[in-house]
Amino acid sequence: MNIKITTQAATSLIRPSGSTRYIVFKIKGEADGPDNPRVPLNLSLVLDQSGSMAGQEKLELVKKAAAFVIDHLVEQDRISLVGFDDEIVVVGPACPATQTNRQLLKAGLHKLKPGGSTNLSEGWLRGIQEVAKSQSEGVFINQVWLFTDGQANQGITDPEELATQAGQFRRQGIITTTFGFGNDTEENLLEAIGEKGGARFQHIREARKIPQAFAGELQERLQTVGRELALQINLPAGIELENLNDFEMSRTEGRAIIRLGDVFAGEEKQVVIKLKLPSGTIGQVLRPEAILMYSEPLTGAGREVRPTEQISLTYAPHNKVDAERLEPESAGIVGRMLVERARKEMLEANRRREFRKVPVILERLRGHLSRAHLLDAPGVARLLNELEQQSQDAGQALLDASVRKAMHYQAYTAQKSYRDYNISPPEDKI
Repeated sequence: MNIKITTQAATSLIRPSGSTRYIVFKIKGEADGPDNPRVPLNLSLVLDQSGSMAGQEKLELVKKAAAFVIDHLVEQDRISLVGFDDEIVVVGPACPATQTNRQLLKAGLHKLKPGGSTNLSEGWLRGIQEVAKSQSEGVFINQVWLFTDGQANQGITDPEELATQAGQFRRQGIITTTFGFGNDTEENLLEAIGEKGGARFQHIREARKIPQAFAGELQERLQTVGRELALQINLPAGIELENLNDFEMSRTEGRAIIRLGDVFAGEEKQVVIKLKLPSGTIGQVLRPEAILMYSEPLTGAGREVRPTEQISLTYAPHNKVDAERLEPESAGIVGRMLVERARKEMLEANRRREFRKVPVILERLRGHLSRAHLLDAPGVARLLNELEQQSQDAGQALLDASVRKAMHYQAYTAQKSYRDYNISPPEDKI
C-alpha cells in the first residue's frame, strides 16, 4: 500500500511588492493489490431509538443497515451494538465477530424500539466504552458510528464540549463517524463530533439512503491505507498561511501542520492553502517544503512522503506576473473552494438572521474571484451562479431546514473531498 502527494500552484510568479498565491495538494491512497490483508475493525454501532425514529420506517432501515455491516465483518473484527433514547441499551457488548456472535447480534436488533427523548451523549460515550474494552487486544481501527435523526436534548448537549471530548477520544485512538438523518438534526454538532473525532459526518436526506450511507462508510474503512495523515508545511520567513479546507491545523514559527484523518484506497484528498507572500527581490525564489506524515494501518509504523516536485515561487517584474497564465486544474479547485467557503459563511449569516450580510458575502466573493482571475476557471461560474440564486432566499428569511442542510452538506463534502452517498452509492464490492 502507498500514498502519493503532488503539488500545483495556480500561479507561481510573485510581485516584488508581495502577492497572494494558492497552492493545491493532491493526496491519493493506492492499494498494492486485492489480496492485501486489511486492518481489523473494532466497531460500535450506536443507534438512535428515540420516539422520532418511528416514522418513515427509519428504525427498520437502520436495523437493515446495521445487519449489513455485521454480515460483512470477520472473526478478527470486534463489534458491539448500543441503542439510546432517554435510556441506554447495550444490545450486544463488545465481542469477536464470529459467525455465532454475528447471528446473535443480528437477532438482538429486534430489541431496538422507538422510545423516549434523545440522550445522544450517553449513547455515544457507552459506545466509546465498548470499543475501549477491546482496544488493547490487537491492532484495530477503533471506531464508533453514531446515528441520530434528532437533536441532543438530554445529557451533554453543548456542541463545543462534545467536540472537545471527540478530540480527546481521537488522541486515545478511538475515532467517531456521525450520521444525521432528516431535517431535525443539528448538522453543526454532528460535523464537529465527526471532524474532531478523526472521521467524518454523513448527512442522509432520505430514509431509503440509510443503508447505502452505512455501506459506503464500511467500504471506506475496510480499504484504509493510511492512518492519521498530517501535512507539514515548512515556510520561509515572512509567509502567512491559511487553510481553505478548514481542516484542523496547528501553527508554530515557520511551520504549519494540517491534520487530514485517514485515507482510503482510491480516495483523493485535495488540500488548498493560501499564502500571503512578503515583498522580495526580482529573481528571488521561495520554496515552502511539504512533508506528508502518516501511520501504516497494520503495523503503526510512521511513514513520510514528499512530493516529486516541491513548491517553487519566484519574484518577477509586474509585466511578467500580469502575463502569467493560470494553471487550469488547480485554478478550478481553488475557485470552487472559495465558493464553498462563502456558501458556509452565507448559511451562518442566515442562521443568525443577519440577512443583510448575505449580499455582502456574495459581493466580496465576486471581487475575490475577479482579482484572482478565477471567474473563468473550470466549474467556478456554474457554482457562483448557483450560489447567487441561493442568496436571494438566504438574504430574505430563514431558509427551510431541508434547503439549509443540503447547502451545508454540499459545502462540507466539497471542502473535505468527501463522497456524498446521497448522490453516489458505493460500489457493490465490499
